[in-house]
Amino acid sequence: MRYGFTLIELIVTVGLIAFLLTFSSLNFISTQRKTTLQDQVLLLSTDIRGQQLKAMSSDTGGSGTVSNYGIYFQNQTYTLFRGDTYSAIDPENYVVTLPETTIIVDVLFPNSQIVFQKGSGEILNFNNTQNTFSLTDSQLGESHLYTLNALGVIQ
Repeated sequence: MRYGFTLIELIVTVGLIAFLLTFSSLNFISTQRKTTLQDQVLLLSTDIRGQQLKAMSSDTGGSGTVSNYGIYFQNQTYTLFRGDTYSAIDPENYVVTLPETTIIVDVLFPNSQIVFQKGSGEILNFNNTQNTFSLTDSQLGESHLYTLNALGVIQ
């Protein structure tokens, strides 16, 4: 009497294990990509609120003068800045780079920027027809649309 497994039984078992590992890996990668986009949406929402709060609290940013605060959007980055308008040469700007598959599209704010007024936190020169932008994962095809009202509230 011989004990053990036949070659066919071993091949079938190894094949099933390989199939299950492959399937679970693919699901994990998809879940990880969705989580990355959700993390970027949360980070951008937090940065928008942070810039608005700085404007409302009359944060001087160490300069001694109260200023407006804003966000300037580009394709794969957005920049947090202080002042009435974005300046690429300002060393105090803080640039946030998004993952390579996450892009900012359809920015309808004037000059691709949102500026919050000092004191009130309202959007400077608000235009009701130019108040949206979206964050998109180019590989998943998922998108999150942002619409802000005059008070800077994300709707």
